[in-house]
Amino acid sequence: MKIETVNLLIAIVGSSLAGTQIQPVGNVSQVELSVIRRTAVNYYLLTKQQPITFTITQVPDTGLWLRIYTRMFFSKVSSDSGWYFLSFITQDSVRCCRFETKPSTSTIGPRNQTVGQWRSFYVNLPKGVNSFKIALDSGSAETIGVRLKVQPPRRWEEIALSGLPDLHLLVKQESLTVVKTGYFLIKTNKTYSFATRGPAWLRLRFRIDFTPEINGGQSYVFRLTSGERVIQERTFRVLRDLEAEYKEVKNVVPSVEKQVKVKIGEGEHRFAVSIAGTIAKTASMAIERLPSEKYE
Repeated sequence: MKIETVNLLIAIVGSSLAGTQIQPVGNVSQVELSVIRRTAVNYYLLTKQQPITFTITQVPDTGLWLRIYTRMFFSKVSSDSGWYFLSFITQDSVRCCRFETKPSTSTIGPRNQTVGQWRSFYVNLPKGVNSFKIALDSGSAETIGVRLKVQPPRRWEEIALSGLPDLHLLVKQESLTVVKTGYFLIKTNKTYSFATRGPAWLRLRFRIDFTPEINGGQSYVFRLTSGERVIQERTFRVLRDLEAEYKEVKNVVPSVEKQVKVKIGEGEHRFAVSIAGTIAKTASMAIERLPSEKYE
């Protein structure tokens, strides 16, 4: 079975630097212009009638991260959006993904077709997997472009809470102990401020601390604000995490972890965060950001 590939022309903003210095005479105004250049990227063509099977060799003992980039080919009928369902299939598992997209303003097909902005997902292939299949289950288009790249998920960037002590969380996983970093020791019923930049995803992970006299489960209120605006306010109920402990603090047991994710827009943002409504006196919190990607 023959699998077709196509070159998509992608416009990339770039600039050129000249080695020779040439200066104008007199006070001449100058502006910076962005020059568009084009580069071709290969995509495999996936249709509802023709799924694609890939073989893979030499997967490391630790596994292999793949990032699968996809683009929808719009039909001739004008449309400002589209959607599609994909399945990623191995011998032992099936993963389904749904994507929504809109026409790209910087990428065109080989016959000047309108293609969608790219969408992607990550897959971790364990050692022993030697093949997988990608199928187009349904969608508003008949053809999807697929490109594969060996690439691990992007790392979240830690945001520090100034002046607070660091915590290392030790979590037992089967026969191993995993060390998690980025936590800070906070007091409950107190507000803490931090700043970050967007566009990005903001993720806050937190645990309250159980002392010996606290019995059963505990409820608490998580609150995130920006100025006078409440971004998130949620109530959680948790138990002790019997598989976790702090390296630095030995007289408490951390609770099961909860988290909140918020999408923030462009520019500088200032936030205030607190945990309240519990008899627990302390908690741990990790704050992270993941810069947004540009979907072209």
